[in-house]
Amino acid sequence: MQHRRRGPIAVVAALLTVAVLVLGMVASRSDAHSRPAGAMKPLPAGTDVVTWASILQAPGDEHPQLCLALMESYPPQCKGLDIVGDVPWAELGVEESQGVRWTDSVWLVGRVDVEAGTLTLTRPASRTRPDDAPAPREPQAWEGPRRPGAPSQATLDAAADAVQDHPMSADRPPVVLAAAGAPDGTLRLTTWYADAATLERIHAVTDALVPRDFVVVESALWPLE
Repeated sequence: MQHRRRGPIAVVAALLTVAVLVLGMVASRSDAHSRPAGAMKPLPAGTDVVTWASILQAPGDEHPQLCLALMESYPPQCKGLDIVGDVPWAELGVEESQGVRWTDSVWLVGRVDVEAGTLTLTRPASRTRPDDAPAPREPQAWEGPRRPGAPSQATLDAAADAVQDHPMSADRPPVVLAAAGAPDGTLRLTTWYADAATLERIHAVTDALVPRDFVVVESALWPLE
């Protein structure tokens, strides 16, 4: 499931971890996008991006869906970005039930348009990691200790609620996939792609509540090296 309103912090933590460790391939040459958003540079727009993800297509779906997580039903469900392009299901190997087909651990490379809700593939979906995919790394710890000068937990929770109550979190697909006040004193957000336009939309909501040095934005899609 891509977006859950005011879910338990453990659920949000799991989504954040999946986005960084499993889906978001963080460049090993720089930790810029695990630092607070005020210290990070936006990811470049108009470039090929990569992710390692589950994909699912249900009856009535024009395109397969890029899934951050699959709902624990059978068959599973998800709603994410439309994958436009070559998905060689037979080569990938899939599970299928009740007209739904899905698989996991697929490498996807393409151009993302968050507003349109699409990932347009520039290479066929594959089980093989691209040579130019960034190397993964462990996600930044967020369990603690609490950072000096951090906002109160009540303030962080209020900011997370404000983000999730904002229309950008109700879009289909949503701009923000998960938000939570973390024990280390930061506001943690997951987005599809942390380009300049997305960060500005986030900061427009969070700046009144949480300084940028305490806002961490993780991206589920990452530019190729």
